[in-house]
Amino acid sequence: YATLPVPVEDLDPDIADICAGGWHSLAINKYGEVFTWGRGEYGRLGVGDRSGASKMRPCQVNGIGDHIVVQASCGGTHTLLQTSEGRMFAFGRGSFGRLGA
Repeated sequence: YATLPVPVEDLDPDIADICAGGWHSLAINKYGEVFTWGRGEYGRLGVGDRSGASKMRPCQVNGIGDHIVVQASCGGTHTLLQTSEGRMFAFGRGSFGRLGA
């Protein structure tokens, strides 16, 4: 753990927004691209890794096409993204309907 602020390595310097869940963090750059890092169980990072491996450095979230993400919300085991067109994308643990699908 860190008792003082540390820079997040390998992250685009043009970050527009950030959020954090219980076990993962997320950043959106000014182009609407999304990056996640942290514990990988349940697919909460959205990087397509089914092994559940944790990512210690930011990884780009793919699978949302050319959509521009403008807002995100991180839960304990899932993540929601909102695009500039008002569409919603969800990934992570889907029990109890939390992914809306």
